[in-house]
Amino acid sequence: MPIISELKRSEVTDPKTLVRFKEMFGDREPTVEPGTVNGTRGNLWTVTAHSPAAMEILEASIAIMLKGDVMSRIYKELAIVRTNWNIGSQFTFSQHIKVARDVGVTAEQADAIHCWQTSELFDPIERLVLAYADDMSAHNGRVPDERMRAMRDNFTDEQIVELTYCISLWILHSVNCRALRLEWDDRDDPIVEIPLPEGYAWTPGN
Repeated sequence: MPIISELKRSEVTDPKTLVRFKEMFGDREPTVEPGTVNGTRGNLWTVTAHSPAAMEILEASIAIMLKGDVMSRIYKELAIVRTNWNIGSQFTFSQHIKVARDVGVTAEQADAIHCWQTSELFDPIERLVLAYADDMSAHNGRVPDERMRAMRDNFTDEQIVELTYCISLWILHSVNCRALRLEWDDRDDPIVEIPLPEGYAWTPGN
């Protein structure tokens, strides 16, 4: 379950949020009968609905992903999927790996995104995009000068801005899903201490 409460349809006052509820849940009360048209539980929407301003950001993110018209959808989805993997969001990664395949990323490329550095499946521009996503999502946004020069050699300023915002927004969504335990990010941290078996004692240095 999410960390905070889900907003019932009857509690929603923002007209735009009500439109989104209709699109995702039909006429059902999502807190009683969960499930979206995309096969997810839907608590991303019922939790985010607490803040109409946050819903605006979420909707704008979807718009720049789907309708931004200066950067290839393939490049945007490669960057978004790699970002989701770096942040460790099961939900955003799982959703966008499907989107990536829909827009033209091959099944083999999708399977290799986690190890793109050693894969021969990506062309030089795709590798540049994946490296840029790594700079932003795994290296705290520190983009080497050489990488940015390569970006500017291959993309327009408008394309770079659109791609940068896509990556930044999905850093935001991936972190939020993990923090609030939304959708498929409602899971315990896998990195935990394993206790010693009974009868064993810890020996420093071993």
